[in-house]
Amino acid sequence: MFGTCLGYLSLDSLGEILEELYDVNSKWYNVGLRLKLKASALDKIKSYSSDSVECLREMLKEWLISCEDCTWQVLIGSLRSRSVGEYALAKRLEEKSSHHKERGNYTKSNSG
Repeated sequence: MFGTCLGYLSLDSLGEILEELYDVNSKWYNVGLRLKLKASALDKIKSYSSDSVECLREMLKEWLISCEDCTWQVLIGSLRSRSVGEYALAKRLEEKSSHHKERGNYTKSNSG
């Protein structure tokens, strides 16, 4: 797991990302805003479902499709924001990323 930690993320990474962020599913809207998704896109997702896990998945899909710089580091930055406040998770993901970097596990996914 976390094989794409240093490279660009793609829709192929969705399951891995969802697994890592599962516990913050109730904050999916704020994470989406921090990932620079438009509020109108997030509102559309919210109108389709009240299930926060499903909303998190759809928000991440939207981000992966529309983002030019989809990396773990960008995601970690969004978790560290004041509006999300998931500092411990951000630190854990960063440590995981550093561990993989030290071991030379760099892979770059196609972003499109």
